[in-house]
Amino acid sequence: MMINRIKNNIKKQYIIVFMLGVVLSIIYGSKINNVNTVWELGDEAGYLCNVAYMAGTDWSDVASVLPYFGYGYSIILIPIFLVSKTGIELIHGAIFINVICVMITYMLEVYVFSKLLKNTNIGMVSFFGFISVLIPYMTTNTFKVLCEVFLTMWVWIIASLLVLTYKMRKWWTYVILGVATAYIFFIHTRAIIIIVSVIITISIMLCKRLISKKNIFIFLFSTAICFGILYIIKKDIIAYSMHLGENDARTDVNMVSSNYIFTRIKWFLADYPLYIIEFAGKILYLTASTCGVILYGIAGICKEIKKQWQENGGLSLIIYCYFAISFFVMLAACVLNGAGMEDNFTYLFYSRYYEYTVLPIIIIGLYNIYFDSNNIITNIIFAFIIISTGIISSMAQTFLLNTDEIHVDTARIPGFTHLIMEDTSYRTFIFHITIFCVAVIVIIAIFKMCFKDKRRCILIISIFLFLFSNSKDCMNKVFQSSIDAKADTQLAAYVTDVCENNDVLFVDSDFKWKNYYSRMQVLLKNKKLVVISESEINQNEYFITYLSSTLGNRLEKEGRLVKRGAVFGLYYID
Repeated sequence: MMINRIKNNIKKQYIIVFMLGVVLSIIYGSKINNVNTVWELGDEAGYLCNVAYMAGTDWSDVASVLPYFGYGYSIILIPIFLVSKTGIELIHGAIFINVICVMITYMLEVYVFSKLLKNTNIGMVSFFGFISVLIPYMTTNTFKVLCEVFLTMWVWIIASLLVLTYKMRKWWTYVILGVATAYIFFIHTRAIIIIVSVIITISIMLCKRLISKKNIFIFLFSTAICFGILYIIKKDIIAYSMHLGENDARTDVNMVSSNYIFTRIKWFLADYPLYIIEFAGKILYLTASTCGVILYGIAGICKEIKKQWQENGGLSLIIYCYFAISFFVMLAACVLNGAGMEDNFTYLFYSRYYEYTVLPIIIIGLYNIYFDSNNIITNIIFAFIIISTGIISSMAQTFLLNTDEIHVDTARIPGFTHLIMEDTSYRTFIFHITIFCVAVIVIIAIFKMCFKDKRRCILIISIFLFLFSNSKDCMNKVFQSSIDAKADTQLAAYVTDVCENNDVLFVDSDFKWKNYYSRMQVLLKNKKLVVISESEINQNEYFITYLSSTLGNRLEKEGRLVKRGAVFGLYYID
């Protein structure tokens, strides 16, 4: 009877895992058709230029003006590119792939933490994972043709492979781990931090005698061979897809090189107070955007690593070290990357480059809020950290920023979307954020003091509702950009019919955003956008240019405008 009860209980827990997965697929899958264009970032066109090249389609005029983007994400979009007939279908297919990545990430979270938290209800673990994949960073980037969600998934693939290698101790598991570790660099070069993290984690395994020298060699050899092969492919893409030479400056835009690292170190040594401000800004951002959960996660993972190290822990030590190193080093690297921009406060809090490492910290934070006993000293320390980061962040207006402007940016600071008040000043905004964070910590402390495990569900659900509400705001802003650009998608369809057997001409005239015509190339998909100057315009030809440009305004007054889009217009000179 006892065995049957245990089996039924486990069955119920896995039903919860499955049902939460279904809810996730509905939340994300039902929104795919809400996106009908690429967002304003040139990044999306950059990834798709790689896809076009590998699929045998000529986007060279656009590709030649964009920097290099990692092709690791682009590869998985090739089948979508080949089967899609229009740019909109291509975008929908890419988002569908992103949604699948979200689902895989959720399942891997459950798998990894079910091994780490053996005494914890799997259903509860799945709920923590469910919350983590609904943070603004995930929801925002799922609906853009960006590598972020794929990169996040790959962090969890490596974590799962670390679990697998530990449990099976087979040589081939280290080969797979090596291949996966090398591959992540070619998704985005900032993931070199993950490679460093894995190598350090493997070294810890050697130190604790959890791995043989033979298996270390197999791992390192597999990583090096795979890295070399992928690097050769990268050079081919740079040369033939992006039409760049090895020494072209645009190859370094999304690359991490020794020169890049040394330059950042020089900057830091010269202006280290600015970097302290930026670090404080990022801690304040993480606290506000996660409703304080990140602080409990950081405290929890540090406590667990210390405990496991002293007890000569096995799997738990390995995975917690991997997650901790990935998060802390990535955060430090993003601070080192540059101390903001004087005309835009969003760069002070910029989160996109490190938030792919945040999910495990959030899960650990939720776990600690729900299960751990309350520690008053810990909460006092958290409040002190929040107030300190708030004060330091406010100094940015004196030392970094030339403007008081506050605005929403779902690419760089999605977690602030719910909290930004458009009509306030920078220092007032920082004050409000600081008060909010302190209030959150106080509420969590009171809940943990007054209620035990099950009643703390109210607190976890409240955190979830806040995060999901914030995510909905983020998604709506992304969807709004598609609504605003609907006329451009209609224009692309019209141009495809008008220029049925010809390339499409684009006159690159004055516009506030450089190379913005890459959006039109994506929408046209199978037709090459040929970029020309105004002097190259011939009579009896259709061409596209910006409606708001000097050329566009003049031709519209002359009655040359054939069809109006949102940003672009189709013109004809007879």
